[in-house]
Amino acid sequence: MNKMRVIAGEFKGRKLTSLNGKQIRPTSDRIREALFNILAQKIDNAMVLDLFAGTGALGIEALSRGAAKSYFIDKSIESVQIINKNIALLGIKESAEVLRHDAYTILSSRGFFFKQKFDFIFVDPPYNRGFIPGIFENIDLLSIMHDESIIIVEHSLKENNLEKVSGLDLYDKRTYGKTLISFFRKKQISM
Repeated sequence: MNKMRVIAGEFKGRKLTSLNGKQIRPTSDRIREALFNILAQKIDNAMVLDLFAGTGALGIEALSRGAAKSYFIDKSIESVQIINKNIALLGIKESAEVLRHDAYTILSSRGFFFKQKFDFIFVDPPYNRGFIPGIFENIDLLSIMHDESIIIVEHSLKENNLEKVSGLDLYDKRTYGKTLISFFRKKQISM
């Protein structure tokens, strides 16, 4: 197993467990640090959804920096085990909920999350496997957002076709090596 660390906040420097191999591609420390520097003070008391959570590093980093609660969704049993292990290591079970489920199914069914609104939705699926378009086509993300919500998508530079997404504005993009971070918010209706 590989080791990662929490970048800042209450758990700064604490080690997180990851899986070896290509099953999971955790967000690098450098990208997480840059991402959370962009989000800065907006994290305080935030409700966070970490889709395709992998190791849970994004949702855990948000909790370390003051988020109220993080929900982690991943369909892989190995990922869910790693996330639960990391949550136990940090003693944050009361502010974390881990669901072993397919992101498309749980969010398109309008089940558990239909009434929940999230401040931040992290989307970090496996690169170059066609997940990104499916997320925006098959999931009603608008139903789990309020007017100030932000969707943060981590994807490959090769998957840079997110300019027009129904109901959302792509308002910022940042490149880190072969990784692109795209930031979306609800389209504002002009008066």
